[in-house]
Amino acid sequence: RVARLVSDEAPSIELIHSVGLYVKPVGEGRYRTAPIDDLDEFWTPWFEKLDGVGVWMIIDGVGTRLSNLNHTAEAQQWMKQLCDRYGKTFWVDVENADMTDTFQPFTMERLHASLQVAANYADRIVVFDYLHYMSRQSPKPAARRLYGEYLEYRFGARRRTGTNRF
Repeated sequence: RVARLVSDEAPSIELIHSVGLYVKPVGEGRYRTAPIDDLDEFWTPWFEKLDGVGVWMIIDGVGTRLSNLNHTAEAQQWMKQLCDRYGKTFWVDVENADMTDTFQPFTMERLHASLQVAANYADRIVVFDYLHYMSRQSPKPAARRLYGEYLEYRFGARRRTGTNRF
């Protein structure tokens, strides 16, 4: 109903729908990564019913430890195929911090590994950020360091590719 309402009221707005962290409950308070067959069974009907959604964005789950790089690669490959089948745009939300107990920003190397996985499948990559994870104004030295490393990486990628896409 929401998708229909937005499409009717503001047809120029492209709808984005997020895809959950793809976990499967296995007991009280315990989870494991969901098999791709389970993901497909759950999400395919959403694609069939929500034609007005133009962008589907999967959350990689790495920073929450709800997925590892191998599983997130499988899930992103599956999601990209699903988006292609329905003519939708595919985005990946790459987590950039340990968001379990420590709330520490990833090192650039760890973030780069997740970005490499997403680059294999995504039409666009989103890296959301809370200021305490990556910011030059953060009181946390690790967050300030990651901000500097990110800028260095970003401008290096722009120079290497000759594009402003980064």
